[in-house]
Order: sequence, then structure tokens, then C-alpha cells
Amino acid sequence: MDRYIGLDGHSQSCTLRVLTAAGKEVGRQVVETNGAALVQAVRAIPGSKHLCLEEGAQSSWLYELLRTEVDEIVVTVPARRAGSKDDAQDALELAEGLRTGAIKRRVYKRCGPYSELRAAVRNYTILTRDVARAKNRLKALYLSRAIQLPGEEVYQPAKHERWERMLPSFFTVPTATFGVLFGFLVLAHERRRVLHFNVTANPSAEWTARQLVQAFPEERVPRFLVRDRDGVYGDRIRHTLDVLGIEEVITAARSPWQNAFAERSTWRTRNVTVGTENKSMAAMPFRWFRRKVVQV
Repeated sequence: MDRYIGLDGHSQSCTLRVLTAAGKEVGRQVVETNGAALVQAVRAIPGSKHLCLEEGAQSSWLYELLRTEVDEIVVTVPARRAGSKDDAQDALELAEGLRTGAIKRRVYKRCGPYSELRAAVRNYTILTRDVARAKNRLKALYLSRAIQLPGEEVYQPAKHERWERMLPSFFTVPTATFGVLFGFLVLAHERRRVLHFNVTANPSAEWTARQLVQAFPEERVPRFLVRDRDGVYGDRIRHTLDVLGIEEVITAARSPWQNAFAERSTWRTRNVTVGTENKSMAAMPFRWFRRKVVQV
């Protein structure tokens, strides 16, 4: 008594449909994507079991999990079809294709003594590629400021602080996503109180000017504003400050101690972002961060 099983797997649930050798459907169920639940569901199907599933992110795991529970297991790359996705229909087509011999594209999934080695080599290749990409990003950041990088010192964690002093407008936090967000912080000098904070992926003089307007309502416009020498502070920013009646104080080049409170706040923001001071905030959405700091 042969049973042909089509399995459409996803991160939250898996859909199974079971056909007889004559093509009659004798079972249908949706199972949580859980190893014990899937094994139990397959074991409950009587007869000689032939299982077919789609190639995807979880196909290797499903193959290793269920290969000892069935007489035959096939992984295939299905043809694309137009329209909305229907898990039950996909599972039925997999079972029907296996029953009628219509499966043309099979994916080789070998679980032998070298499977762990294969996974380790694949992970090493991915990590090596990601590290090279991160280094190229960091190198491009310094070259954009005409700073030459001799050797590998800039990539060493113990040397980060020394090299970051050469980039008075930046501090960087590496992440797996290799993205860059730009942050703007306005800090009240008397109590080190954060008056305004925002981030953007596309900074501009217009965006920065808008942040200044939002940070200083009419009832609390400061007399002075201390800022660094970032290139975004151009004529547009100066005009906005003139309209607000704020006098700008520009720090000396490569002199972060002249804006110490704001520098301390951005340092803490970076550490909290990567979870070194508060692990509960390690999932905050920004990882690479560019500083546009003003201190009131």
C-alpha cells in the first residue's frame, strides 16, 4: 500500500497532503514546523511512504529529519506558476508529481559522514566573504577622507578608537547587514538632556535643517549651538540658524573633547546599540551610525 506525500514547508507551519497509488486523496493536515510534530505526523501515515518536498531554506533540515521515516524522499525545484501562493495546492502538486513520475528536477541531498564538514566549509566561505566585504566598506570610509590605511591595524578591535579619531564626523559599528544609518543628536548642555534625536539613511542639508527646526520650538531656542565640522553643515544650515537666532560655535578639527557631552552621548549610544551596555537593546534597528552632533 503506497502513500505519496507532498510537503510544503514554511517557517511557521508545514502542509501535508497524502495520495494513494490511484491518486485518491486520503489525508490532509497542517503541522507546526517542529521536528517532533512532523515526525509524528509522518509516522501516522500507514503503508509504504514516498515523500516529496520543495527545495528551500528548510529543505536540508526536513530531509535529514524525515529520511529515516519514509521509504523514499525527493527534493525538487518546482516550476514557477502565476497567481497567489496556495500551500495546500503546492503540497498536492508535489504528491501528484511524485506519484505520476512527473518530477524532473531533483536536488541531491546526501546525508553522510561528510555532511557536517560540508556545512562547516559553506559557513566558512560565507563568513570569509562577509569579513572581506566589511573590510572593504571600512577601507572605503577612510579613503573617502583621504586617509591611507597601512597594513591591517585599522581592522584590529584594540586599535579602533585611535583610528576613529581621524574621522571626527563618524563612528562605526559593524553588523551582518553592512548598512549605514545617519544619526542626529541635540543635547542640552546644562543637564545633558536629549532634546532631539533622529536617524536617516539619506542625510542632506535639508534634512539636517529640518531636524534643527524640530529640535528648537520657539519657547526654548538656545543662544549658542556647539557643533563639529561635518560637511553637511553648509549654507543651508547657517541660514536656518540665523533665522532661529542661534549663534553657532564650531569645534576645532579632530578635537572631540571640545564637545565632550555630545561625544559621550554618542559613545554610549553606539555601545548600547551593539549590546555592550544593555543586552536587551542589542536588536535596535541601526548598526552603522554616522554622527551629526550638536550641543546646546
